Amino acid sequence: MNCCPPGFHTWIAGCAGYFPWSWTRARQDLGADNRPHHQHKYAGQIYTFDDDMQGTAATVMAAASSAVRVASTLVRDQRVVIYGAGTAGLGITHRFASR
Repeated sequence: MNCCPPGFHTWIAGCAGYFPWSWTRARQDLGADNRPHHQHKYAGQIYTFDDDMQGTAATVMAAASSAVRVASTLVRDQRVVIYGAGTAGLGITHRFASR
């Protein structure tokens, strides 16, 4: 899959080699279709966090968890509408589906 700017994979390998404890947001601008590919490709090599996809999903899940706790119900008993299929919407959908 040739989805990255020249030198991207070399840069990731360098980060993993020199800073194995570090986090990177390297996937931020690579597009929604490429993000899952990178997440699996680099799993166990370098920690990554995509604030658009994962950060938004974490925020939405925190709000949903708080809402159902106050209402004394469960997330799985709710109807959820996600408007849009951008990276944030996909991240939220994935998070709800994996719950």
